[in-house]
Amino acid sequence: MRRTIPYLTPLALAGVLALAAPTTTTDWVEPAQAQSDDYEGWFTYVDYYVGDDVQADVIAGMVRDIDQASEQVEAAFGMLEEPAIVDALEAAAARGVAVRVVSDSESSSVSGIQALLGNPDIDTVLGDGPISYLPDPTLTTVLGYCDDHSSGDYIVCTAASGVPSNNDNMVNRPDAYNVMSHSFVVVDTTTVWNVSAPINDAQPMWLAFRAMSEDLARSFRREFNQMHGGVFSTTLSVYNGPLKSITQNVTLRQTNRGQMRVTFNPQERLVKNIIDEVYRAKGSVWLMTNDLQNGDLINALRYKRDAGFDVRVLVGSTQGTSVDADLDAIGAVRAPASMGQLPTFIINDAGRGRDGRNHPRLVQMLSHNLWEGAPLNVISRVPNDRVHIYKSDTFVDGAMWEIVEFGSDRYDAVESFVDAWQQLWSEAQ
Repeated sequence: MRRTIPYLTPLALAGVLALAAPTTTTDWVEPAQAQSDDYEGWFTYVDYYVGDDVQADVIAGMVRDIDQASEQVEAAFGMLEEPAIVDALEAAAARGVAVRVVSDSESSSVSGIQALLGNPDIDTVLGDGPISYLPDPTLTTVLGYCDDHSSGDYIVCTAASGVPSNNDNMVNRPDAYNVMSHSFVVVDTTTVWNVSAPINDAQPMWLAFRAMSEDLARSFRREFNQMHGGVFSTTLSVYNGPLKSITQNVTLRQTNRGQMRVTFNPQERLVKNIIDEVYRAKGSVWLMTNDLQNGDLINALRYKRDAGFDVRVLVGSTQGTSVDADLDAIGAVRAPASMGQLPTFIINDAGRGRDGRNHPRLVQMLSHNLWEGAPLNVISRVPNDRVHIYKSDTFVDGAMWEIVEFGSDRYDAVESFVDAWQQLWSEAQ
């Protein structure tokens, strides 16, 4: 069953942002996850999956949890091309489990999403489609004629001087510029699966976690409920700001594997957090993403590199060309097409700092590319000003999860992520 909700009444919005009512708690834990510590003693019990050989384990584990659902399943997939997951969701709905799904409107023809849309027992909502809005009335005169930049990285708009107008004097963001990038499933009230990549075969490296946590499940469910109620990144307030609310009060969680943090976009501005952490790094910044367009982040990386830090940047084979000179200035490496779609994957302070000491490491995994922060920019030119419309994290629904070391503690779990990052770096050379 398909639903698309373009706007909300105040009463409906209040319902969307309310907490989900608790139902049944599940306490199953996979034997492979068992450790000497008692997992029931942790508010958040988490198991990480990282590598080029964990895809089957992630899919099998996700399917197993969906098969064991007794009350409800909420699934957010920007992309879904895995028949086993689709079959599990449909089977759950058939046996009476309440199955709800959100996805990106551009994925309506993707095999997995198309199948779910056609199932009357599954409540599926699409969002982050094309939108039109006017951020500033003074821009109407320079929004008369718009065309793609030669790089394909952004749209250029000018006054329609001497040419027929092809625009309606609005900021028109096409579907591809607005993205629902989530890949997560919440099963009943405690089990969460989150994957930092679209669910397809284009990923050279899978980064995922499975968590047993009522608190974390509640955060993901709040995020899900906003989107399922029609509040996506493209749902704007009267001031053209994102209407989505922050979904949690405490983001740093103590788990059986150390400290972990989960945040959501656009309400928590994830790329801004990444920029701050780049400046905060004591020794090294290793960053990879399929498409790096954020000028402020590139400037931060250049600053650290010029200051003598170990800065490594890896971008995908489809990286946009408009920032080629900037990427060359920071020594960015372009991955070959054979490596597929790179994850957004950052590790700070992987090695010793410039003072010769180990510093707490930070691992960040983001569900979307590192696009511009501002959705548009006005370029003053003679005789005509221009407006550049960008792919921007302002119009992305996504999540970032971080493994945060503290003090002198070195988490064993971080080692596998460091090894995985170095593996992809070596393959790209």
